[in-house]
Amino acid sequence: MKRTTASRGAEAGFALYIVMATMAVLSIAAFGVIRYSVFAMRSTASMTRTSECRLAAASVLEQAKVGINQTFIRFRRANPGKWDVLEWFDNFTETSVGSGTFFYALPQNQAENGFTVSVRIVAVDQSNITAAYQRSTLRIQSTATGTTGGGDTVTKTLEEVVEFGLR
Repeated sequence: MKRTTASRGAEAGFALYIVMATMAVLSIAAFGVIRYSVFAMRSTASMTRTSECRLAAASVLEQAKVGINQTFIRFRRANPGKWDVLEWFDNFTETSVGSGTFFYALPQNQAENGFTVSVRIVAVDQSNITAAYQRSTLRIQSTATGTTGGGDTVTKTLEEVVEFGLR
């Protein structure tokens, strides 16, 4: 049978619909992949920023522990015959420990890797002091605060118990 111009036009129109439908399906699939990729990048950036916040809090907490230890060592060396050198820890506030020239101020609002970090002393315990073994236990807390690329606030708080002892 011989084809007419009308039947050729119908076949060409049918092919156009198939091409258009295929393009629509591919566009929807591509849009979904792009949305998923953007979501994954944002989630990864947020998790990375949260990890960086935790690292900043940990870094400043370690600096504070070293500072307290070094100041206590200087106090101990300056008072070699003193029996109860751990009384140095009796003089503490939330943001400092020690007294006189042997005083250590904990970092407050310190900038660390794009975060603001503050360290505080939560508690000091000297309940188990005996003649044979003296110890002072400090609970120290570090809080880091910053923002993500999307403007969300990230806050991480770390707390450690540090024991200073003499035998």
